[in-house]
Amino acid sequence: MQTNKNTLDLLDAADTPVVCIIYNRCRFVRNLINTLRPIKPRRILVVADGPISNNSEDHQACELARAEVERIDWECTIERDYADSNLGCSRRIVSGLDWAFSLVDRALILEDDIDAHPEFFYWATHMLDAYEDRDDVAMVSGHNPLVRWPQVLQNSAGIPSRRGGIWGWGTWRHTWHAVQKISIVGAARLSEYDVASCDFEPSLGALYTHYLESARKVPNLSWDCDWTLRMAMSGRVAIISPINLIHNLGVGADATHTKDGDDLVLCPARPLALADFATERLLSPTTLSLLPAGTDDRAFDRARVLIELLVMTRDPNMAKRLARHPHLPLDDVTKLHLLPFLHHKETLHWIDHIASVAVDSMTVKHWRHALADSHDPSAQESK
Repeated sequence: MQTNKNTLDLLDAADTPVVCIIYNRCRFVRNLINTLRPIKPRRILVVADGPISNNSEDHQACELARAEVERIDWECTIERDYADSNLGCSRRIVSGLDWAFSLVDRALILEDDIDAHPEFFYWATHMLDAYEDRDDVAMVSGHNPLVRWPQVLQNSAGIPSRRGGIWGWGTWRHTWHAVQKISIVGAARLSEYDVASCDFEPSLGALYTHYLESARKVPNLSWDCDWTLRMAMSGRVAIISPINLIHNLGVGADATHTKDGDDLVLCPARPLALADFATERLLSPTTLSLLPAGTDDRAFDRARVLIELLVMTRDPNMAKRLARHPHLPLDDVTKLHLLPFLHHKETLHWIDHIASVAVDSMTVKHWRHALADSHDPSAQESK
C-alpha cells in the first residue's frame, strides 16, 4: 500500500505540536530549547513537575528550569501545565499528556534530557501523518538502540516493533487514550499464558511476562513500561526509525531512573551523521510504502531485548557463571536476565554491529570480555 502523503517536502515539521516534559534541571531544558530552535515549532506545550515539599533547593531548581522556557525566541504559542507540588515521574507525565491531548490531536514528545537530531522532527511528522488512520500503530519513535537497521522493507522508512521507545516519540490523541484503556488486570500466575497468546518473539515475550507479573502483583510499573505493555498486549506496534535520531543526555546522579552510565553504555555519544547511512533511502524515500498491518520485525525485537538485558547486567561475572548451569532452579527474573549470556554468540554479533557504527572500543572490549565463555545452548545443539 502506498500513501499519497509521500514526501517530507510536503510536510512542515514546525506544524506538529511538541510536548516538552521538564522538572528541575535547567541545563537540560536549555539544551532542549536549542534542539527545537532549528525547527521552530509553532506550538509548544510544557509539562513541568513541581518541587518536593519543604525542599528549598528543589523549589529553586524547578523555578530555574521553568525560567528557561521563557527564553524561547521564535514566534510560537507556548502553553504551560505546571504542577504546584511534586507528583513523581509517572503520575506527572501521564497527567501531563492527558492535558496535552485535551488540546491537540497529535504531538511529538520530548523529555528535557533528550537530544534529538533535526531529522527526527521531519521523519516523525511524516510517520504521524502517514499512519494517522491505522489503529494497529500506537506510536512512532526516533530512538533506535541498535543505532541502524538497514533491513527495512523497501520505501517503508520504519521498523514495525512490538517494543516501544519513549526517548523522542510521538502519537495521536485517539491512540493515547485507546492504549490507556487497555486492561492488563488478571491473575499473576496466568501472566505467562496471557503473554504467550500474543505471539511475541520469545525473548520479548519473556520480558513482557516479567512486566505483566509485576503489574499484577504490585501495580507500580513505570509509566513507560506500562504504556509499552498495554500497547503490545493490544496488538499494536511502534514504528521505529531505521537510524538512531535520539540521544539521552540525562544519565547521572540527578536522573530519576538512569543514574548509572551502564544504562546507556551501548548508545552513541550523539545521533549519527545521517549521510553515512543512505538517509534518503531509509528515512525519506521518494514514495512511502506503508508497512502491512499485523507485521512486526521479530529479528529487530529480539536483538533489541538481548542488548537491553545485557546493559542492565550489574554483575556480568555472576551472570556468566550461572549461564554455564542453565538447569539450575533459578527464578524467572534471573533466567530472563541470563538470556544475553545463554545466547552469547548472538549477543556478540549485535555488539559487533553496534561497535561498527557508534560505540567506543573500551565499552566493546568490556562486554566482549563479559560474554566470553558463556554457555550457549544453541551452539551446543549445532554441534
